[in-house]
Amino acid sequence: MRIAACIAVVLTAFGLVAAYPVFAQDRDDETGGLHARLARLLHHQKGVDRARCLEQQLGLSEEQKKAIADILAARAGGFRQQIDGWLDAREAQIAAVHAPAFDEAAVRDASRAVARLEEELAVEAARLVHEVGATLTPEQRAKVAEHHPCLLERIREHLPLIRERVSDWIERHGGGQ
Repeated sequence: MRIAACIAVVLTAFGLVAAYPVFAQDRDDETGGLHARLARLLHHQKGVDRARCLEQQLGLSEEQKKAIADILAARAGGFRQQIDGWLDAREAQIAAVHAPAFDEAAVRDASRAVARLEEELAVEAARLVHEVGATLTPEQRAKVAEHHPCLLERIREHLPLIRERVSDWIERHGGGQ
């Protein structure tokens, strides 16, 4: 994995877990399922471009790039397995929500499984962020911190779209309620 893509993963790790429901909506067979959809999201050119821009802004030395690559390589397998497990749990949760018959216990069980895995992903992301952060100078860490609001903003920019879709549906099909 190139260093630019690695930095993009580190910078989006926290936001990704929170934003996933937005990207999982409107799933159909053409998307290739949740795994393929998330893979496209992670490798989206804008994310790579942002990481390259940040890499340039940080002015990472070759030693820092190598240290970050080593950290990411050491954690990549476990992190991928955790993400795959989380995606499987999300698929089970979505299936429970959309089951032919309402089963509250099944929805709650599936939701708890997702929450447990999201907790583990958040801990792993925090470990990764702190390990990578230890390779940076205080000035570089300050520059990275400037990007934190951007991550949350990208998540928040999708919420009005969801609300708009719901309002539009009610307006079109609610019979003036």
